[in-house]
Amino acid sequence: MTPDQLQFEQARKLYPGSKSGFGPEYKNFLKQCKKQKWNAKEILPLLLPAIVEQMRRRRIRRGANVWTAEWRHFPTWINNQGWTTEIPLPEGYKPRVKAKSVPRPKPQAEHVQVSEERLAELRKGLPGFKLKKVYEDDKRSFSDKQNDALKRLREG
Repeated sequence: MTPDQLQFEQARKLYPGSKSGFGPEYKNFLKQCKKQKWNAKEILPLLLPAIVEQMRRRRIRRGANVWTAEWRHFPTWINNQGWTTEIPLPEGYKPRVKAKSVPRPKPQAEHVQVSEERLAELRKGLPGFKLKKVYEDDKRSFSDKQNDALKRLREG
């Protein structure tokens, strides 16, 4: 395959509408170029980007529930210069702009002292919530210390 044929084949394969094999499609393309006096070398690079853009615009229209015509047969698309057709976007469409991400500093773990009163408030406000605070002195979690205290109370 020549580079021109390869370029045409890529566009033909990507085209979502009905199509025939490479041979008849390429012959039709060359025939139309001769008949319409188009320069095939100038048109070939336009096919693939036009198909991609039309696919994008159709997807946007369908997402906005706007009627969109079905894809034409590939020879019809070629004969009618489909690469020059611009599919209108829905009214009020605004493209999404990706916000530039700002690097956020990673949070630093720090040891926080919490009063017993505040812990009691937290326990009341969050039923079934177990605080997992590790104390520096014996490395046991708060829930372990709480369980030990409850056992001592029960034993009396």
